[in-house]
Formats: sequence, structure tokens, C-alpha cells
Amino acid sequence: MSTQIYCGHLGNLELAASSLGNTGIQVFAYGLMLGMGSAVETLCGQAYGAKKYDMLGVYLQRSTILLMATGIPVMFIYIFSEPILLALGESATIASAAAIFVY
Repeated sequence: MSTQIYCGHLGNLELAASSLGNTGIQVFAYGLMLGMGSAVETLCGQAYGAKKYDMLGVYLQRSTILLMATGIPVMFIYIFSEPILLALGESATIASAAAIFVY
């Protein structure tokens, strides 16, 4: 939020870019990965409490693979954020500024 406050003082274009980049793209990816990681934390805690250490290892290995497999498409969303925003109907100036903000 503090980033958006400072960008708001720079101008309307900067505020729109920071808002779109921060809440639209970064929160989506961060929320997705954090949610998946939190689910793994619950499963690992249960396996440790039940003294099923073999399942703890299985959960960690599977979660590493799934999080990496999810992280790759999210990486492409970051890389191609400008064309994605343009395809969603955002103006070219805001889309290019938001893409720079995401990088």
C-alpha cells in the first residue's frame, strides 16, 4: 500500500500501473503460492505429529514438485504481463507501465 501512496504522488499513470501490477498480478501469484505452501504446512505438521516421518518426506517431495510446476506458469504470467494486460483490454500505456512495475 505504501508503494501505491508514493506512486500516487508521481501521477495518475504511475498510480494505475502500481495498482494493476501490485494487486492484479503480484497478489494473484503470491496468494496462489502462499495458499499451496500453507496446505503443505498443515499436512507436514499432521505427519510429524502422527510420527509418520516417511509421509513427511513424501509430502515435502510432492509439494516441491507441485510448487515448481505452478511457479513456471506464474513466471510466464510475469514475463508476458504486458501482452496479457493488452489482451484483457487495458490501454497500452498503462499495460507497459504495469509490466515495468512487475519487473
